[in-house]
Amino acid sequence: MKKQLLFFVFISLSLSLWAQISITDINGNQINNDDTVTFNNDTEGLVTLITNSSANQIELRLKSVSITGARGDGMEFCIGACYYGMTEGAVYPDPAGTFHYYLDAGATSAETDVHFLHHIQDGDPKVTEYVLKIYEDGNEANNYVQFVYKYDANYVGIKDIKNLQMSIYPNPATDYFTVTVPDNINESRIIISNILGKVEKNVLTDKNKGFFKTDGFSPGIYFVSVISDGLTIDTKKLIIR
Repeated sequence: MKKQLLFFVFISLSLSLWAQISITDINGNQINNDDTVTFNNDTEGLVTLITNSSANQIELRLKSVSITGARGDGMEFCIGACYYGMTEGAVYPDPAGTFHYYLDAGATSAETDVHFLHHIQDGDPKVTEYVLKIYEDGNEANNYVQFVYKYDANYVGIKDIKNLQMSIYPNPATDYFTVTVPDNINESRIIISNILGKVEKNVLTDKNKGFFKTDGFSPGIYFVSVISDGLTIDTKKLIIR
């Protein structure tokens, strides 16, 4: 009986220590431990929603675990209260201060409560990483989410891809044609299919252009697609005479 009692006590304690906060971005995408959230401009920041799934009110804090590639003075962020400038290793709100940020049992933080925005400062490199840890005060080792907020000037996200277009010249083509890919796409795959969907060419290129001779292509209509990181950037119709 004592062994059973100790077993149930152990299970209860384990459950109480299990992570009970979860984080999503403003679009509902889950942010898990060790995830990286990347932005390519300093006007769009990360808005997070934190949910406390426990049965108790908790106090939240943010730790700046590390900052790589910048001084931190360009980071504008909020966790209940708002700050401008982040120091590596610091905790917000300051445990020695009078401000406390609480989240009720079963509640989700407001959109204005917890967000991050890196502003480029003079001399900052093109890539900056902030390792951030949001945790329950007094239970940091068990109830937390640690992730990376990354600024990368060369990053191309899904939203940016939708605005990118390739070009084909000449079109119609007789002897040759060139497929030009946007400059900020580092590596892409050019796929040329006929009107029935059969792939005629499938070429991987690390340049922003692909040159093709029309030898081997029958006159007709083709579709040219550019794919990068598994996403189709653009598809255009090509006529070969």
